[in-house]
Amino acid sequence: MAHSREDKLTRRHFQQYALLLRGCVLSLCLLPPLGLDADDSPVKTDPEKTESQESSLAIWRRNNKEGWAAYNLGRSYHTGSHGVKKNATKAFEYYQVGAEANYAKAQANLGYCYETGFGTERNLNDAIKWYRASAEQGNRFGQLNYASKLLEDALKLKNEGKILEARDWYVKAHYQDETLIEAAYGIGITYTQLPTKTRENTNLAKRWFTLAAAGNHTDAQFALGYLDEDAGNNKSAFNWYRISKEGGSFPAIFNLGRCYEQGIGVAQSSELARKNYLLAAMSGHPESQYSLGLLIYNTANSPLDLGEACMWWSLARKNGVPEATEALRKLEESRLLSQKGIITAKNAAANFTPKTLPAKHSRTPFNREIAPSSEPELYSASGFFVTRDGWLITSTKALQLDRQTLKLEAGYEIKVITEAGAFSVSDPIIVNKNKNIAALKITGDFRPFPLGDSDNIHDEATMYAVSLDNPSQNNFEPQILKGTVGAEAKGRRNAPLFSVHTSGIPASFSNLMVFDALGHATGFVFAPTNPNETELVATKINDIKNFLKDNIPNIKLEPKKAQGKPSEGSMMDMARQGTVLVVPYRK
Repeated sequence: MAHSREDKLTRRHFQQYALLLRGCVLSLCLLPPLGLDADDSPVKTDPEKTESQESSLAIWRRNNKEGWAAYNLGRSYHTGSHGVKKNATKAFEYYQVGAEANYAKAQANLGYCYETGFGTERNLNDAIKWYRASAEQGNRFGQLNYASKLLEDALKLKNEGKILEARDWYVKAHYQDETLIEAAYGIGITYTQLPTKTRENTNLAKRWFTLAAAGNHTDAQFALGYLDEDAGNNKSAFNWYRISKEGGSFPAIFNLGRCYEQGIGVAQSSELARKNYLLAAMSGHPESQYSLGLLIYNTANSPLDLGEACMWWSLARKNGVPEATEALRKLEESRLLSQKGIITAKNAAANFTPKTLPAKHSRTPFNREIAPSSEPELYSASGFFVTRDGWLITSTKALQLDRQTLKLEAGYEIKVITEAGAFSVSDPIIVNKNKNIAALKITGDFRPFPLGDSDNIHDEATMYAVSLDNPSQNNFEPQILKGTVGAEAKGRRNAPLFSVHTSGIPASFSNLMVFDALGHATGFVFAPTNPNETELVATKINDIKNFLKDNIPNIKLEPKKAQGKPSEGSMMDMARQGTVLVVPYRK
């Protein structure tokens, strides 16, 4: 017999987006991701030591109090590599040593241990503490996981400020490593969860979800389906749910059941709706259990069918679906099912064991790479004084700048080495609109390059260029090249660039300052990228003067000198005193 559909009032038409995505957020960066236990790393182990691995292990053990070595030992015990067996407790202990030695990778992985209970008791506060320490030093996994914790807290408190802070950390992680699809997904989530819903925010969310979905991020694929359904693009929504289902997404399987049941983006089919609901319900998905019970109830033709509906509703109620309580009450009051049948159904629910779907491994957000015995060398480069009170220019490549804020990365400082000694940067770093030239300041009295007029450069004019050779080796030996302005400069008075032809430019040279025979600076050249180039392409000094005047109030640039042609010795002396070495370093 067919029963009344009055219980459609208890039907959850669709899961609330915030609920679904909040569930996804909780699995977004929780370590491990879907389908991985804390110690179930997909990394291949190599229990048999090679000679090279044995040598590395010995070096790490000799230096086990240093951050990089302790991290490497922790990583070996974590993944079972370099001939050692997996040992969560030892991994935790070595990560702890590395973290306390202020090594960022160890700090991120220690946070992993505290969050997942890997080798220690779970402690979310300690996990957040170490994720943050690692994030502030620029480690991408620390940034990713710290962002996740911030976002979880922000969604609970409905705190817009924390949502935006979480986004900033996700962006930092993603800009370091565009393969971090969890970061792209997290950025998308932040746009959907802002209190003010705008079309622009939705479009930005879709853009980031699409990036993550392209990397097979199951939750991002589901989110795209939901956004499309919300916008009325039902066929596209159905396709995204289908794709997300292949990755093991229970919300996607549930929504596929809805689509088939209601004919959303696909032909209506109660049989296929039931098949999808059953797949998710058997795996413990509460909303699918409730919906399956309702579908069975509305087509029931026997007490056996009603008993099955009762069982699924009992499970859904146990798993927190409020509509299931009302559905069970109405079923019991209707007396369509005997008391014995109800007891049998509830006993079946009590003995129910969910089946787990095989889930695709996703990338575990902790550091896996082996650390070198010291930090990688940073890019050092030449810079050039433009004022007597310490303002100088260099390329942004020489600095450890955050790509979003254009401020110095957390954990870094800059020292400027001159002929007279080393100095710390005293003022904020100023970056031009093309983000390739930076101005910074040290305190003191210096001899800058007088700035000439690059709009009156004539072809075939003699020019000089000064640079540092091998600045990455902290080599302070300014070198001078001599050349002539290319003929193409003729008629290019308003062009921002000009060329200087010379005999050969060593690839080991850094940035160059071009100046004329009077010692007046006329252009700035970025470090050469091809060996033995013979052409310097210079940014005109007038453009740089305008940048400096527009961004630094009351800057006192060194004016041109009304004097004769200086001697070669004076020229070399001016170049040495006006050139500096810019070196970023960890605090």
